[in-house]
Amino acid sequence: MADYIVRYQQREKTEELDSLAQAGREIGWLALKLNTHLVHGIANDQTSLAARRELYGSNQKKIKQPPGLIKLFCEALEDFTLRILLVAAVLSIALETGTAPS
Repeated sequence: MADYIVRYQQREKTEELDSLAQAGREIGWLALKLNTHLVHGIANDQTSLAARRELYGSNQKKIKQPPGLIKLFCEALEDFTLRILLVAAVLSIALETGTAPS
């Protein structure tokens, strides 16, 4: 499995297209549907790029705000095991202070 991952990471950009071409499958339809050229790639003029962005959307992830510390704490308290441990800790402290010699 590790060898497969290493080979996948070291692959070239055109290996998938080359394997399709060697299998005898036509790949021109893919370039036509994606409005690109197999050798030259995407056109570099602004109108073409704007049209592609309008058609396919942007390739940027939206940045999400991380949850706050209080929200993380409240979500942690929803865990049943943690609730049991907290109750056991409170009982242990109460029994220790109640039975300790003065």
